[in-house]
Amino acid sequence: MAAYEERITKLELVIKWKCGTDEVRKIIQEELANSVSSSKDTHTSINDATSTILSELNDKKRRENNIIIFGVDEKEDNGDAKHADLEIVTKMLKTCKVSAEGLNDIPKITRLGRKQQEKTRPILVSFGSIAYKSVFFKNIRNLQTNDDYKSIRINNDLTKSEREGEAALRGEAKKRNEKETGGFVHRVKGPPWNRKIVKIKTKIRED
Repeated sequence: MAAYEERITKLELVIKWKCGTDEVRKIIQEELANSVSSSKDTHTSINDATSTILSELNDKKRRENNIIIFGVDEKEDNGDAKHADLEIVTKMLKTCKVSAEGLNDIPKITRLGRKQQEKTRPILVSFGSIAYKSVFFKNIRNLQTNDDYKSIRINNDLTKSEREGEAALRGEAKKRNEKETGGFVHRVKGPPWNRKIVKIKTKIRED
């Protein structure tokens, strides 16, 4: 049974971000066909894994064109707030060289969660195409070097399992930073399908 659990884990890694529904089903069918044992528990484990993986894939697909923006001040009046959010998001996208076509193809800009006192809700932005999102991230340095956006943070719209993985990586990076003594800093970098901890040389300030 342990061997099957290991194969299921490998399946999840291979499928993650690389396969569609048909490919997933094909891989699972091959696992069943290659099964030495046809026990009920083995089939149940693989079928459960199939359901979990397909659910994850569907969730990824639903979120793949989205970004989430943190740290944008929220106005009190709902009407003014929506207009203000549209203005600042449009300005940010222009700063990152998203085309006019891309600006006109934004299906959704909305605050997430219920409005609460003394709490700023993040903004979800949904691009009409992954290509527009790619352009945005390609030029995101334009925001990072602009003082107008120094308090703003931007993430991909992650699934629950991705958020858990991200939290684990950041926790590990924090531990490494606490132990680091050689003038390096550890950061979590990379696209959503290949996040990893990288070791970066810190810059020495010259007086």
